[in-house]
Amino acid sequence: MQEQLELVLSYARGVWKRRWWVLAIAWLVAVVGWVFVQRLPDEYESSARVYVDTQSLLKPLLRGLTIQMDVGQEIRLMERTLLSRPNLEKIVRMTDLDLAATTDVEYEALLNRLKGNIEMSKDSRQNLYSISYSDSDPEQAKRVVQAVVTTFIENTIGERRDSTATASAQRFLDKQISEYEQRLRESEARLKEFKQNNVAFMSGSGGYFQQLQNAQTQLETARLELKEAEERRDSILWQLENEESEDLLMPDFGLGSGASVATPYDGRIENLNTQLDSMLLRYTEQHPSVIELRRTLAELEKLRDEEVARATSADLSPNADDRGPFYQQLRLALSQAEATVASLTARVANFQSKAEALQAKVDTVPEIEAQLTALNRDYGITKTKYEELLNRRESALMSQRVEEDVNDIQFRVIDPPRVSATPTGPNRPLLMAGVLGVGLVIGGGLATLFSLLRPTFTSTLLLGQITGVQVLGTVSYQVATGEARRQHRLMLAFWGGTLMLLAAYCALVAYNLFL
Repeated sequence: MQEQLELVLSYARGVWKRRWWVLAIAWLVAVVGWVFVQRLPDEYESSARVYVDTQSLLKPLLRGLTIQMDVGQEIRLMERTLLSRPNLEKIVRMTDLDLAATTDVEYEALLNRLKGNIEMSKDSRQNLYSISYSDSDPEQAKRVVQAVVTTFIENTIGERRDSTATASAQRFLDKQISEYEQRLRESEARLKEFKQNNVAFMSGSGGYFQQLQNAQTQLETARLELKEAEERRDSILWQLENEESEDLLMPDFGLGSGASVATPYDGRIENLNTQLDSMLLRYTEQHPSVIELRRTLAELEKLRDEEVARATSADLSPNADDRGPFYQQLRLALSQAEATVASLTARVANFQSKAEALQAKVDTVPEIEAQLTALNRDYGITKTKYEELLNRRESALMSQRVEEDVNDIQFRVIDPPRVSATPTGPNRPLLMAGVLGVGLVIGGGLATLFSLLRPTFTSTLLLGQITGVQVLGTVSYQVATGEARRQHRLMLAFWGGTLMLLAAYCALVAYNLFL
């Protein structure tokens, strides 16, 4: 540490020995630099503030109906591209700065200077932009700021009203809609053709297996009802046979060849006619139950005619036997039971034929239904996409109309471009201080360089280290009285020159501050 300190002190003593060089160079650099700084033209700063309002009243009203654009992103993009070359060229033309540039080099320098001097800042909490520009001509600075504000506003609004991107999106949507419309028509044609070719296998509501299960259930129910009806008929028939075995006969007086003859078939025929009238209200003549009932009715009428013929031919006497009322009721109940059995038999046959027909299609109908489901699925997907594209196109059209008719970005110039009455630059006191510092550094650096080129030893320690010889002692030098006075006067002159340099700096600073 002692060695480094001695080395530094040695350099300082070498500079001090050449202090007049330092002072002279400092004066020279300071005078030249201060003259240059003083002759720099005054700069005037023009500034303006613009507020961008992005809170439109239409946003909550049109939410869900139109495509909401990110207005903040558009503003940030314009903020970043404001000082692009096309915008700078536009600003140059608006302010007539291009008239001063006669060559391409001057024009490029003009654009670079303009880009470097234009400053744009934004309030972090609000959309408040500050734009400033400095120039030696205050009116020119004001025109440049006005041109920047105009460019910022026009480019933002023009970018939003530029229909190029919207038209491109519209063309894309129209193309997609046309393609999906064609696909939808093809799907409808395939579905229609498939249904026409397989109309015999088309199942109603519930699907094939549901219909098959319903048919089997109806068949089992009809069979059960038929079995119950047959048992009821057999019971009535058994009672009728017992009644006939008892040979209960009632006399019939007044019967003759010309009188009307009552037969056991009259009640059954009347009951069947009533049932026939009821069925014709629900079914047609071709219904199996109607056909079976008419067949039964025809057989009963034939039997009744035969019975009447036998009674008439036999010419029964008044003492002839006749059946009692209970027997007649049994015959009537038997007729009704047989009619019910016939009707249920026809119903069972009908349900069985349906179930067998559906069972025969067990391998064909599910495959057809699967193909139909796939066609319906493809048709549904295509239709959904088609309708979605139509909705998107309507939203895009409405969004375009909103952008054309209503501007949801409002620009308000809070502070119009203005120029301060006093120059804002250059900062001459600071520049003069820098010039003074540079002069002292250059002078000190040259003094240090000369001391290295022509070194002198001011310390025994440093001499011993450099020469490698042990220093035994030093010889002092006694300055004479005349020499001492001369050195004193030189010292006073040096400090006087230094003070004059500082006084000149202070005077110039005061002049620029209070002028």
